[in-house]
Amino acid sequence: MRNTLTISFKDTKHTAHMVQFIENKFKRLKKMNPKIIQCSVVIRTPHQKLTTGNQTQVSITLQVPGKELISKKTTAPHEGMDLYSAVSDGFFALESQLKAMRPKRVTFQNFRKLPYLDLPQFSG
Repeated sequence: MRNTLTISFKDTKHTAHMVQFIENKFKRLKKMNPKIIQCSVVIRTPHQKLTTGNQTQVSITLQVPGKELISKKTTAPHEGMDLYSAVSDGFFALESQLKAMRPKRVTFQNFRKLPYLDLPQFSG
């Protein structure tokens, strides 16, 4: 399987440092789950209003076999949030979703508590 990453900037300044930052974050996700099919990152600045300031939207879509994971973050300049922290938060949210997809480990204590098993309870 190919691991592909597409990065799109819409109405936003394209910088090489931001592209490298996103690629490093994607490499970290790829280490967690090598079965990633595709990842697309869209960074856009919609029409700006005087009351909200320069808000930038970061949308990250990650495709793994059987699922599509989506993370959307918006920068909040009045709270001191910049574009890099929005991208980091987006990838962190996807990392959490990937961790939740992992199968749970079945330990001996959990195995004995499974409802479909009628195992005798041993004392000791």
